[in-house]
Amino acid sequence: MPEKIYGYYDRADQPIEQPTINPAFDAPCLFCDKPLTEDDMRTHSIMPIGSSRSYFYRTHRTCHESASSQRNGEITDFVFDSVKHHGD
Repeated sequence: MPEKIYGYYDRADQPIEQPTINPAFDAPCLFCDKPLTEDDMRTHSIMPIGSSRSYFYRTHRTCHESASSQRNGEITDFVFDSVKHHGD
């Protein structure tokens, strides 16, 4: 279910606290698959080329910081692939 992996905003003027789709705050971290927690969470913004939406996903801050650049890129690519698969 895409809402569990990423969220998005449809318009540039949307309030930051009101995304169109907002993934659950306790969704699994894409690095370790354990539930996210408020005290260890990082939000990543991405915008696919040509997209009208601004996407974001969340991971554990500690998982993101300890991962290699290659692994971080793999996670971002996974989210891009999921966006492409589920449509824009």
